[in-house]
Amino acid sequence: MDESISVSSIIDKLPPSWKDFKHTLKHGKDNLSLVQLGSHLCIKEYLRAQDSDKGKGKKQSNENNNGSSSNKKPKLECWKCGKTGHFKRDCRSGEKNNANADGSGKGFDAIAWWIDSGATTHVCKDRCWFKTYEPVHFAPVYGKGSVALEFSFGKTITLFNVLYVPKLRKNLVSGPMLNKCGYKQVYESDKYILSKSGVFIGFGYYVIA
Repeated sequence: MDESISVSSIIDKLPPSWKDFKHTLKHGKDNLSLVQLGSHLCIKEYLRAQDSDKGKGKKQSNENNNGSSSNKKPKLECWKCGKTGHFKRDCRSGEKNNANADGSGKGFDAIAWWIDSGATTHVCKDRCWFKTYEPVHFAPVYGKGSVALEFSFGKTITLFNVLYVPKLRKNLVSGPMLNKCGYKQVYESDKYILSKSGVFIGFGYYVIA
Protein backbone atom coordinates (compact mmCIF):
# COMPACT_ATOMS: atom_id res chain seq x y z
CA MET A 1 0.00 0.00 0.00
CA ASP A 2 1.25 3.50 -0.85
CA GLU A 3 2.62 5.25 2.24
CA SER A 4 0.49 8.38 1.70
CA ILE A 5 -2.65 6.20 1.66
CA SER A 6 -1.58 4.51 4.90
CA VAL A 7 -0.97 7.90 6.54
CA SER A 8 -4.37 9.20 5.40
CA SER A 9 -6.07 6.05 6.67
CA ILE A 10 -4.50 6.37 10.12
CA ILE A 11 -5.49 10.04 10.36
CA ASP A 12 -9.08 9.24 9.39
CA LYS A 13 -9.30 6.67 12.19
CA LEU A 14 -8.33 9.11 14.95
CA PRO A 15 -11.11 9.61 17.55
CA PRO A 16 -13.60 12.53 17.37
CA SER A 17 -11.82 14.33 20.21
CA TRP A 18 -8.87 14.75 17.83
CA LYS A 19 -10.99 16.52 15.19
CA ASP A 20 -8.98 19.75 15.06
CA PHE A 21 -5.70 17.86 15.05
CA LYS A 22 -6.92 15.64 12.18
CA HIS A 23 -7.78 18.75 10.18
CA THR A 24 -4.32 20.18 10.85
CA LEU A 25 -2.56 17.03 9.65
CA LYS A 26 -4.71 16.54 6.56
CA HIS A 27 -4.39 20.11 5.36
CA GLY A 28 -0.73 20.74 6.21
CA LYS A 29 1.71 21.71 3.49
CA ASP A 30 3.89 18.63 3.90
CA ASN A 31 3.17 15.05 2.87
CA LEU A 32 3.85 13.17 6.08
CA SER A 33 5.67 9.88 6.20
CA LEU A 34 4.57 7.16 8.63
CA VAL A 35 7.53 7.98 10.88
CA GLN A 36 6.67 11.69 10.93
CA LEU A 37 3.02 10.94 11.61
CA GLY A 38 4.06 8.76 14.54
CA SER A 39 6.10 11.61 15.98
CA HIS A 40 3.21 14.05 15.59
CA LEU A 41 0.81 11.68 17.32
CA CYS A 42 3.20 11.05 20.21
CA ILE A 43 3.73 14.77 20.72
CA LYS A 44 -0.02 15.39 20.63
CA GLU A 45 -0.61 12.66 23.20
CA TYR A 46 2.07 14.15 25.44
CA LEU A 47 0.49 17.61 25.24
CA ARG A 48 -2.97 16.21 25.97
CA ALA A 49 -1.57 14.43 29.02
CA GLN A 50 0.02 17.67 30.18
CA ASP A 51 -3.30 19.50 29.87
CA SER A 52 -5.06 16.71 31.74
CA ASP A 53 -2.53 16.72 34.58
CA LYS A 54 -2.71 20.48 34.82
CA GLY A 55 -6.49 20.37 35.10
CA LYS A 56 -6.34 17.73 37.83
CA GLY A 57 -3.79 19.78 39.74
CA LYS A 58 -6.00 22.86 39.68
CA LYS A 59 -9.06 20.89 40.80
CA GLN A 60 -7.19 19.28 43.67
CA SER A 61 -5.78 22.61 44.76
CA ASN A 62 -9.22 24.24 44.79
CA GLU A 63 -10.76 21.37 46.75
CA ASN A 64 -8.07 21.21 49.38
CA ASN A 65 -7.37 24.94 49.55
CA ASN A 66 -4.26 24.13 51.55
CA GLY A 67 -1.75 26.15 49.56
CA SER A 68 -0.18 23.15 47.87
CA SER A 69 1.17 23.82 44.40
CA SER A 70 -0.56 22.38 41.34
CA ASN A 71 1.16 21.09 38.23
CA LYS A 72 3.29 23.98 37.03
CA LYS A 73 3.96 22.61 33.55
CA PRO A 74 2.85 25.08 30.88
CA LYS A 75 -0.16 24.41 28.71
CA LEU A 76 1.03 23.33 25.31
CA GLU A 77 -1.22 22.41 22.45
CA CYS A 78 -0.80 20.56 19.19
CA TRP A 79 1.29 21.90 16.35
CA LYS A 80 1.34 21.22 12.67
CA CYS A 81 3.97 21.30 10.00
CA GLY A 82 3.25 24.37 7.85
CA LYS A 83 6.56 25.89 6.82
CA THR A 84 6.37 29.49 5.63
CA GLY A 85 9.86 30.93 6.19
CA HIS A 86 13.01 30.58 8.23
CA PHE A 87 15.82 32.44 9.98
CA LYS A 88 19.04 31.40 11.66
CA ARG A 89 21.45 32.23 14.48
CA ASP A 90 24.82 32.00 12.82
CA CYS A 91 26.25 30.59 9.63
CA ARG A 92 27.69 27.08 9.43
CA SER A 93 27.70 24.42 6.73
CA GLY A 94 24.52 24.42 4.68
CA GLU A 95 22.53 22.72 1.99
CA LYS A 96 22.20 23.86 -1.59
CA ASN A 97 19.07 25.16 -3.33
CA ASN A 98 17.79 27.04 -0.29
CA ALA A 99 18.03 30.74 0.49
CA ASN A 100 20.12 31.98 3.39
CA ALA A 101 18.05 33.53 6.16
CA ASP A 102 20.30 36.58 6.51
CA GLY A 103 20.10 37.39 2.82
CA SER A 104 23.72 36.60 2.05
CA GLY A 105 22.84 33.81 -0.38
CA LYS A 106 25.67 31.59 0.91
CA GLY A 107 23.50 28.55 1.51
CA PHE A 108 20.95 27.41 4.06
CA ASP A 109 22.11 26.72 7.59
CA ALA A 110 21.58 23.09 8.58
CA ILE A 111 20.51 24.25 12.06
CA ALA A 112 18.14 26.96 10.86
CA TRP A 113 14.83 27.63 12.54
CA TRP A 114 11.70 27.50 10.41
CA ILE A 115 8.70 29.71 11.09
CA ASP A 116 5.54 27.61 11.43
CA SER A 117 2.48 29.85 11.10
CA GLY A 118 0.17 27.10 12.34
CA ALA A 119 2.17 25.92 15.36
CA THR A 120 1.22 26.71 18.93
CA THR A 121 4.47 25.37 20.38
CA HIS A 122 8.16 25.92 19.60
CA VAL A 123 9.99 22.66 18.88
CA CYS A 124 13.75 22.04 18.74
CA LYS A 125 15.68 18.95 17.62
CA ASP A 126 19.11 20.05 18.92
CA ARG A 127 19.88 19.79 22.65
CA CYS A 128 22.79 22.25 22.37
CA TRP A 129 20.41 25.16 21.70
CA PHE A 130 18.80 25.07 25.14
CA LYS A 131 19.85 27.66 27.71
CA THR A 132 17.55 26.20 30.36
CA TYR A 133 16.40 22.60 30.23
CA GLU A 134 14.04 20.26 32.08
CA PRO A 135 13.92 16.55 31.17
CA VAL A 136 10.58 15.12 30.08
CA HIS A 137 9.97 11.38 29.97
CA PHE A 138 7.40 11.09 27.20
CA ALA A 139 8.97 10.04 23.90
CA PRO A 140 9.43 11.57 21.37
CA VAL A 141 9.48 14.63 23.67
CA TYR A 142 12.66 14.39 25.73
CA GLY A 143 12.62 17.75 27.44
CA LYS A 144 11.64 21.40 27.38
CA GLY A 145 13.23 24.75 28.17
CA SER A 146 14.27 28.12 26.78
CA VAL A 147 16.28 28.84 23.64
CA ALA A 148 18.05 32.09 22.69
CA LEU A 149 18.10 32.87 18.98
CA GLU A 150 20.67 35.34 17.72
CA PHE A 151 20.04 36.89 14.32
CA SER A 152 22.70 37.91 11.83
CA PHE A 153 21.95 41.56 12.58
CA GLY A 154 22.88 41.13 16.25
CA LYS A 155 19.35 40.97 17.67
CA THR A 156 18.45 38.14 20.04
CA ILE A 157 15.08 36.75 21.08
CA THR A 158 14.35 34.10 23.70
CA LEU A 159 11.84 31.34 23.12
CA PHE A 160 10.24 29.77 26.19
CA ASN A 161 8.58 26.39 26.70
CA VAL A 162 10.42 24.91 23.72
CA LEU A 163 9.94 21.15 23.35
CA TYR A 164 13.02 19.03 22.68
CA VAL A 165 12.18 16.44 20.00
CA PRO A 166 15.42 15.03 18.51
CA LYS A 167 13.61 12.95 15.88
CA LEU A 168 12.40 16.01 13.98
CA ARG A 169 14.16 17.13 10.82
CA LYS A 170 13.82 20.87 11.51
CA ASN A 171 13.66 23.29 14.40
CA LEU A 172 10.28 25.03 14.38
CA VAL A 173 9.26 28.43 15.75
CA SER A 174 5.58 29.00 16.49
CA GLY A 175 4.27 32.09 14.71
CA PRO A 176 1.25 32.42 17.06
CA MET A 177 3.52 32.24 20.12
CA LEU A 178 5.61 35.10 18.73
CA ASN A 179 2.41 37.10 18.29
CA LYS A 180 1.48 36.49 21.94
CA CYS A 181 4.89 37.82 22.97
CA GLY A 182 4.33 41.09 21.11
CA TYR A 183 6.32 40.39 17.96
CA LYS A 184 5.06 41.63 14.61
CA GLN A 185 5.41 39.30 11.64
CA VAL A 186 5.10 40.57 8.08
CA TYR A 187 4.90 38.30 5.05
CA GLU A 188 5.96 40.34 2.06
CA SER A 189 6.71 38.90 -1.38
CA ASP A 190 9.24 36.13 -0.71
CA LYS A 191 10.37 37.54 2.65
CA TYR A 192 9.40 37.08 6.29
CA ILE A 193 10.13 40.12 8.47
CA LEU A 194 10.16 40.10 12.29
CA SER A 195 10.01 43.19 14.50
CA LYS A 196 8.88 44.28 17.97
CA SER A 197 7.67 47.70 19.12
CA GLY A 198 8.77 49.16 15.79
CA VAL A 199 12.29 47.75 16.10
CA PHE A 200 13.54 45.46 13.32
CA ILE A 201 14.68 42.04 14.58
CA GLY A 202 15.48 39.99 11.51
CA PHE A 203 14.15 38.40 8.34
CA GLY A 204 14.13 35.21 6.34
CA TYR A 205 13.13 33.92 2.92
CA TYR A 206 10.39 31.58 1.83
CA VAL A 207 11.87 28.39 0.48
CA ILE A 208 10.52 25.17 -0.97
CA ALA A 209 11.95 22.27 0.98
